[in-house]
Amino acid sequence: MNRIMNLLWYCGKILSLSTIISAFFFTSNVFTQEENEDEFLEDDVDSLVYLNEYIDPLYEEELFSDTSSILSGNDWTWSNPYPQGNTLYTVDVYRDSGVCTAGEFGTFLRSTDKGDTWYIQHTIGLSTNRIIGIDVVDSNLVFGVGTYGSVWKSTDGGLNWIKYNSGVSAPLYSVKFINKQIGWAVGYYGTIIKTTNGGVSWVQQVLTSSVRLRTVDFVDNFYGWAAGDSGKIFATTNGGSSWFAQNSGTSRTINAIKFINKDSGWIAGENTTIRRTINGGTSWGAQIPPTSNYQSIDFVNGQYGWAVGSDGKIIHTENSG
Repeated sequence: MNRIMNLLWYCGKILSLSTIISAFFFTSNVFTQEENEDEFLEDDVDSLVYLNEYIDPLYEEELFSDTSSILSGNDWTWSNPYPQGNTLYTVDVYRDSGVCTAGEFGTFLRSTDKGDTWYIQHTIGLSTNRIIGIDVVDSNLVFGVGTYGSVWKSTDGGLNWIKYNSGVSAPLYSVKFINKQIGWAVGYYGTIIKTTNGGVSWVQQVLTSSVRLRTVDFVDNFYGWAAGDSGKIFATTNGGSSWFAQNSGTSRTINAIKFINKDSGWIAGENTTIRRTINGGTSWGAQIPPTSNYQSIDFVNGQYGWAVGSDGKIIHTENSG
């Protein structure tokens, strides 16, 4: 293991550790469904070949045969970037100080002090899957969705997880619960599913569009929004029995949407997109955050909010953005 550490330290001058891990996954072909062509899968064959030129043949077999501990994080800690460098796809906030975020390789992080320190669970036993969306219902109850139509549930704050059958095979990108029993999830091909029994079973709702939906949010049993590719947003006022289109003011991909009531909300997405509405989504105004491809956004009230993006970026606002 010391030889591997020394080798990776040297290779760090060429590639980041996250790129090396991505290279391992690329050569293993672990992502086989249509999402392989999605922007989530950005592995670089040239980078892998370039790296191989610097690997001593004496160490190559040991390096590539001992990936399990690297992927699980059992023997590794992140030093730069900190607290970790896997891409984060989702963030959710509970009460006034708790934050959970998740992403690549089953990575799950939790903070109980507004993000000053983080508990990192590098894999929740799902190292070949991606957690694309999470919803923190309370300090113990957490739901997650991701590749292959997967739905997961934790009742101990993310320490242990149970997998449920969603009834769909398309990737699910976002999940939202308004209480411990009622929730929605959205994904590929305009997929919208709803549960009324805490995720045990799901029923599919109808959207007259095949757009890929990446995010969903509800403020109560009736008012909800779903958004995704090409800046598309859809809203409902009857719990999802019917949906209608809104104008987001952008054609960029929307990865996240968050409303704190039926009037005030935010969207976040590609190319540093963060926009806000104060009229239920009828119109949206642009904000100016730090540069990133934002994957998720969440607010605890009209002032305090977080967003996460590529390269492990986490940003915070105390004035509505």
